[in-house]
Amino acid sequence: MNLAFEAAYMFIYAKKLQIINNRIQSLSKDAQHHLHKHNTAKDEKTKSHHAKKHENTKQRLLNLIKRHNELLQKLKHHQILFASTLQKEHKIK
Repeated sequence: MNLAFEAAYMFIYAKKLQIINNRIQSLSKDAQHHLHKHNTAKDEKTKSHHAKKHENTKQRLLNLIKRHNELLQKLKHHQILFASTLQKEHKIK
């Protein structure tokens, strides 16, 4: 591929990565909040309610982290292709 395509791929993956990072930060804050509520709850009903919310948030967080790692691999792949294409274009024949 040419240089512009690789730059475009890197830009798109970087934007997706920023969105996922923001979601990860938000969900980790929510998970901490649910855990705190679980630890400070007085009765078993609210304790189990917050534990369930924490577990659901933790599962969503793990899925986002998995997607984050996949995007990082794609971004690294296209960065390598970008660098090699750049070197090929600058090579003097």
